[in-house]
Amino acid sequence: MENYLLHFDSYKEAAIYDFKLGDGGIGDCIKFFAYLLEKCMERKLRLYYLVNGHPMEKYLILYQ
Repeated sequence: MENYLLHFDSYKEAAIYDFKLGDGGIGDCIKFFAYLLEKCMERKLRLYYLVNGHPMEKYLILYQ
């Protein structure tokens, strides 16, 4: 993880995680994000979380 974050700005391609309301709860959101993060680290892609204003997002600490 440290290596991924260290080289984050050098990755040319990106993936955007867009968790829609109705796709599950906060556990599913975190589980799918963790899976996607693992794949992005393997493929050297920048991973972004799309903030949709869902009520569950108040429980997630998101940095800009």
